[in-house]
Amino acid sequence: MNNLKKILTSGIVVSLLLAMALMFSACGGPATLEEYINSDEDAKASIEALSTSGMTVDVTDNTLTYTYTYSQTFDQATADLMKPELESAMESMASTFEGVADTLEEGSGIDDITVRVIYEDAAGTELFSEDY
Repeated sequence: MNNLKKILTSGIVVSLLLAMALMFSACGGPATLEEYINSDEDAKASIEALSTSGMTVDVTDNTLTYTYTYSQTFDQATADLMKPELESAMESMASTFEGVADTLEEGSGIDDITVRVIYEDAAGTELFSEDY
């Protein structure tokens, strides 16, 4: 669970940095967050820099997705035990991710932006996901 805290903390810090970068570089025009990111080289580089070993960041339409991938696979029983722990951890982080979505909306001028967080194992089996 300590590893989970490190991942969550780094994700939040990076999210806030990205949100601030987008807020200061907003120029209006694009219809979606994806178009906005693709039209701004600094924002695009910031998104690409967020992806690290164990975490990828993607933007599709108006959704910014963080995918945290464990380096091991889990059997169904273990996955079932992990889900409530992940739900609890993410519940305490909800306001942070909602704040990131709000900041992205303010900075880009685009409404209805969603921040999605996904946890999966090494085989790509989804353990948990939530939209903010």
